[in-house]
Amino acid sequence: MLASPAEFRAGVCHPAGTAWRIPAAGPDEPEMHWPKNPRLVLPPAYLHAVRLYWRHRGGMAPGPLPDAGGVNDQAAWLMAAFGILGGIEAAQQPEGERP
Repeated sequence: MLASPAEFRAGVCHPAGTAWRIPAAGPDEPEMHWPKNPRLVLPPAYLHAVRLYWRHRGGMAPGPLPDAGGVNDQAAWLMAAFGILGGIEAAQQPEGERP
């Protein structure tokens, strides 16, 4: 949703009258179908965690973390979410480009 926000700008129902489709997170994951617009259904904290991940990720010089200190000073749930998001991101990259 954050990668292609224009696709989720409509209201609750999909403009085509179908379910909202979210591609699979990886080769072994199912495609998701939402009867209502997930942008309006998901708690804002979920999308905030994704935004924090995008802001933080980066090879040799990752961006700032939300709380003071290093990785061990962050909330455990947030670091777990970063791990999940990193796995999803890696699974979506072509085989030769994976880290």
